[in-house]
Amino acid sequence: MNKMRKRRSPEQIVKALQEGEAMLAAGKSSAEVYQALAISEATWMRWKKQFGGMKSDEAKRLRELQVENQRLKELLAEAAAFPRRRRGTRNSVWIPPTQWIVSTTS
Repeated sequence: MNKMRKRRSPEQIVKALQEGEAMLAAGKSSAEVYQALAISEATWMRWKKQFGGMKSDEAKRLRELQVENQRLKELLAEAAAFPRRRRGTRNSVWIPPTQWIVSTTS
């Protein structure tokens, strides 16, 4: 039987890690913890690596930064797709991206 894949928010992951650590401290085996949380050992290890010592608000901030970073990457890709042209000349001349940065030294 195939299980439906569950997407969890960073806050939910941090909470699950805390619950799992509490179960381990109470003497439950790793397999029992994974089963109680409905995750695999690989998922547990990945979550511990990514969200190990975080608190819920830190995980939320991390997710916000990841979303913002993705948005900025998309904007940069869009800007690179439409090269700038010089203005004020009779014929517009294409300027390669390497020359887009204006030197501040004179």
